[in-house]
Amino acid sequence: MKYIVLDMEWNQPRHAMAAIRNPLYLKGEIIQIGAVKLDEKFRTLDTFNVMISPKYYTKMHSKVAELTMISNQDLKNGIPFLKAFDMFSRWCGDDFCILTWGWDDIPMLEDNLTIYNIDKKWIPDTYNIQPIFDVQITKSGKQCALSTAMELVGEPPFEAHDALNDALSTACVCRHLDMESGIKNYIQCKRRLVPDSYNSPCEYKFCRDAKADKNINTFKCHKCSETVDTSGWISQKPDRYLAKGICKCGEEYFIKVRFRKNENKTYRANRTVYPMNDEHRDYYDRKYAEKEAKRNKRLEAAANI
Repeated sequence: MKYIVLDMEWNQPRHAMAAIRNPLYLKGEIIQIGAVKLDEKFRTLDTFNVMISPKYYTKMHSKVAELTMISNQDLKNGIPFLKAFDMFSRWCGDDFCILTWGWDDIPMLEDNLTIYNIDKKWIPDTYNIQPIFDVQITKSGKQCALSTAMELVGEPPFEAHDALNDALSTACVCRHLDMESGIKNYIQCKRRLVPDSYNSPCEYKFCRDAKADKNINTFKCHKCSETVDTSGWISQKPDRYLAKGICKCGEEYFIKVRFRKNENKTYRANRTVYPMNDEHRDYYDRKYAEKEAKRNKRLEAAANI
């Protein structure tokens, strides 16, 4: 068994109207794949790095360019995604799993495989190192930035927001962890950082149908096992909503739901439940206040007609 530490950079549509919406809503197009191959003892065997010339989002989003230092000329000098992915898949080999730092890379890879009509079944077992790091190092129940993790393990960081550098940093962090134990107990590690992650098996015609589904709206309290109902949903983005849940025992939760469009134009939903903390509470209260302000403004405008 080999371990592929994967990191990617992706470009975004420069404005909402330019976003690809068929066969799915494409939030980002991969423009760089960086990876490190590790052996069974998590020792580095090889590295992989390729820049990709995008097919859909061909001009760099200004914020992405500022963050990654990738230019439009870099995109022109890249290779097409199909060729890049073929190179990457051959480099990975057959018997491997994928390690990432964060939750975003694998969903982004899934979307890009879909848009290029590549079977998503290629993706093997995947593990986010953040929960393992939290259980073994920080013990805070919160996600940790990769740069912070490198600092905590006493390693000099590679320059961030480059796919290969971030993969190298993640591989370096792995060598400071008991990865065999972390992977063996991954479900428990994940629940500590993300207590309840639920992928609905249903296909919804509209996002509002998912929000009305009791399997999305309710979950079990980790403290007393009673059913918790969520409060009203607040829109963050067209495909993301948040809510708050309060159990009868007093335990509070911060809930996020993310929608993804299927190839048949229906929607699938993923709900994630976090223990409420001050950061979550402040964010929820701010978004709720914004929602109420917009609602009051609409009511005032209607009353003046």
